[in-house]
Amino acid sequence: MKSMTCDISQELVGAYVFSFDVGVTTVKDICQADMYGPVIRKHLAKFLSMYAINVLDMKPDLTRTCSFTDMANQSFEMQGFARMACQL
Repeated sequence: MKSMTCDISQELVGAYVFSFDVGVTTVKDICQADMYGPVIRKHLAKFLSMYAINVLDMKPDLTRTCSFTDMANQSFEMQGFARMACQL
């Protein structure tokens, strides 16, 4: 994790540090993490999946079929996180 030199509230710094430490976010620089930006479904799927796996020790049900027709234009990685969130 890089040093924090941008103007971010202490509350969000704490949230970022926790999220980075448990693998919820993989963005290594808080200034690049867009802490004040909107959270959209594909990002929320990643956050929730990583939290469920890394903090709650949950395992996805790989037998569950999950598909989303509105995510065809998303990256393979984000499609995978949406599927994983559904399977969790």
